[in-house]
Amino acid sequence: MPSLLSLSLSLSLSLTLILTTLTPTLCSSLKEKTGDVTWYEPGLGACGETSLKEDAIVAVSPSYFDRHDACSRKLRVTYHGASLDLRVVDRCAGCAVNDLDLSPSAFKHLVGDLGVGRVAAVWEWI
Repeated sequence: MPSLLSLSLSLSLSLTLILTTLTPTLCSSLKEKTGDVTWYEPGLGACGETSLKEDAIVAVSPSYFDRHDACSRKLRVTYHGASLDLRVVDRCAGCAVNDLDLSPSAFKHLVGDLGVGRVAAVWEWI
């Protein structure tokens, strides 16, 4: 018959393993991320809806799109003090983990000029 001490140690180790496994995933979904922000010409997106260049929309990397049930989730992008809330409608196949692809109007609102093409910005799920 297992002793109370061995059961307690086993439970403690199991709980530690669970928390160690889940904490990075939970925290990465909650905290700010920094990545490159670009713009693209939207159309029919991976979420199944057609978007226009005037829409406040964003495409996220496969890492977030495939793991976080991303369609229609909102995120806030901040660049040089300007912030904009956007809705996920697409998957950016060429994006690195924390990179985003914005509609032209969203990029222009944040950056001011489409000709810049790419900037580093901060974003978070809201």
